[in-house]
Amino acid sequence: MKNPLLNNNLKKMTEELSESGAYLGAKKRKRISYLILAGIIILVLVSIWTFRLRPIETRVLEVNFSVGSTPGIIVDADKLYFGRIIPGGSVVRDINIENGYGCPLKVKISATPNVRDYLSIDEEFIVEPGSTVKIPININIPEDMPYGDYAGKIRFDLVKA
Repeated sequence: MKNPLLNNNLKKMTEELSESGAYLGAKKRKRISYLILAGIIILVLVSIWTFRLRPIETRVLEVNFSVGSTPGIIVDADKLYFGRIIPGGSVVRDINIENGYGCPLKVKISATPNVRDYLSIDEEFIVEPGSTVKIPININIPEDMPYGDYAGKIRFDLVKA
């Protein structure tokens, strides 16, 4: 024999469980939607940040010099030659950086470790659109530096300012 009260209570409990399950499912879907939205926002912000910091242009210039008992001069358009320098001496070479872009550029200069300690350079500066900046690159040779040939590289990264 079927008990109608028991059947009604069972039916009610089943409906309540199913409604609460749907509610929990909707809550979960809403939370997942917020997480996806937050992920998209973070991805867009990181992309903008990365694009802004990525160089528009990068140039690498070879640096060569010799340390010897007599000074010498070498001129080359493709490399930065300081020539032969006597110990304790110094030489300056100028490089022109022209901004042909329609926005200000931040120029970041770095050198390889084998020449970095001997160079004096401004590591960061701004070049306005349409202008040219003359950059002095100074090399200082210590008194106790052994004679020989030395080489390295200077890197110029041009980034939107």
